[in-house]
Amino acid sequence: MKKASKVLALALAFCLLLSVGAFASGEATGEAAGSFAQVDETHWAGDSLTIESVEIAEEYAEYVDSALFGSISKIVYDGGEIDVDYTAYTAVLTVDGVQYDLYNAENVTYTGDVEITLVAKAASTNSGSSKFGDDAGSQIGSIYFTAAAYFDEDGYAEESSVEAAQGGAVIDDTSVSGMVFDSEGDYFSAIYAASGEIAITDSTFTAFGKGGDDFSGFGIVAVAAGTANLTIDNCVFVTGGALRSAIWSGGSSTVTVTNTVIQSYNDEELVAYTTEDNYAVSMMQQVPFALGLTGNIRATLVCGSGNGIYTNCLVASNGWAVLSTDSGSGTLVATDVTAVLGVIEEAQEGAEYDTTATISDVEYGITLGRVGELSGYIAYCDGFSDYVYGGDWYAPDYLIIITGGSVTVGASDTSRFYGWSDRIGFMREGT
Repeated sequence: MKKASKVLALALAFCLLLSVGAFASGEATGEAAGSFAQVDETHWAGDSLTIESVEIAEEYAEYVDSALFGSISKIVYDGGEIDVDYTAYTAVLTVDGVQYDLYNAENVTYTGDVEITLVAKAASTNSGSSKFGDDAGSQIGSIYFTAAAYFDEDGYAEESSVEAAQGGAVIDDTSVSGMVFDSEGDYFSAIYAASGEIAITDSTFTAFGKGGDDFSGFGIVAVAAGTANLTIDNCVFVTGGALRSAIWSGGSSTVTVTNTVIQSYNDEELVAYTTEDNYAVSMMQQVPFALGLTGNIRATLVCGSGNGIYTNCLVASNGWAVLSTDSGSGTLVATDVTAVLGVIEEAQEGAEYDTTATISDVEYGITLGRVGELSGYIAYCDGFSDYVYGGDWYAPDYLIIITGGSVTVGASDTSRFYGWSDRIGFMREGT
């Protein structure tokens, strides 16, 4: 992520914010340095922390780094150490509420409100839509989903959530409101819903770092998996990095998104895995080269038998895809959505843009991508039923690629559909 782009993204996120235990095996030893000390069985906190080294469980040492994220066995810091039962817990670091990586920390000092939380690992099964079966697991070990707020069949799961990363949110068993989520690390979600009906409102999500596997939802910011029904209203998402998508639906879940702005940034220098080619099966870290496109992030994705419903939203990615479906038989419904391959920002007086859009009475300036330069498609239909009603779609390369399933395009109750492409409007592969 280029620094200028990140500053722009952070400005977009925060200017648009409208309103916003179980026993663990971790054990501190030695004398705590400064004010950093153990609070309870799963929590350490203080105003300064110097990490000397982090040890990874031996059986995971040869895996790619996304496995290392959940395989920390010991954290050695100035004044003590934390032993972690990595088979049951993932260690998560936050500083002033911002999540940072621990698995690669060495000889680094953090100051501020520093916290380490041992969070109970959620089920190791994926979210119901691995494109290549178990091959993802063979690449990265068992997939454990770690989130600021985790929901299962019993509602909000405190032991599997990281309170320090919730950014002042009000959370109960069915809702999250006013969350200000900020991740500067990898593979960490803001919301993971495996079951139940969860409403997310008036929140801002900023995440820069590696995603894990967008076919299973690993590392995506807001995830609806299993049988969950996730509604998102009046929110802002700004994400950047390989596979660091904003919203994902899989299994037999449904995600319903309204009045929401999403911007995802490609990062050519940040790949998700260190031992895989960017285009290789099974992890597919970038758009397949055969399409003649560039980029490594899909702003939104629906897999398996999942359903994605987007109404009155502005969704943008500057490299790969915007409203994507893949490897399943669910549905995508986009009504009065402005979908963009390019970059958006709150419109500035005197600035020149390719076009503009207004969401919730806020005007946004849109700068479109160009063919061959961080470009891609708006929608990819792979066995799904896609319905597009009204809205404006802008793509330098493709509006919709169809490899299976069906696509219906028409007017909504309030607007016509407008699509612009500098290369191909609709492409159908196969018969």
